[in-house]
Amino acid sequence: MALMLSFTGLAGFLTSALLLHLGVDALSIRYAIAVLVAYGAFVLLVRGWIARQLYSLVETAKLAGVDPREYLAEATRRAIANPGTVTLPRDLLSN
Repeated sequence: MALMLSFTGLAGFLTSALLLHLGVDALSIRYAIAVLVAYGAFVLLVRGWIARQLYSLVETAKLAGVDPREYLAEATRRAIANPGTVTLPRDLLSN
């Protein structure tokens, strides 16, 4: 997470520096554009992180010999019923 925040800040800083190099001297304009670019970078990084987490869950289920859709559905049901519950693919094999 710290790396994602670092890249977000770097995206904003580099955007501001690039705009200054291109001749945009108004700080209010540079700041607004840099914040928007940094926000966009953060959103993309979070989406990538979520996709990686879901891919990891699906591949773990496949390796355990469990249908990934069944595993995700059951893990979601158990987490809603008991917040904080961790359901591993091997837990479904015992049923």
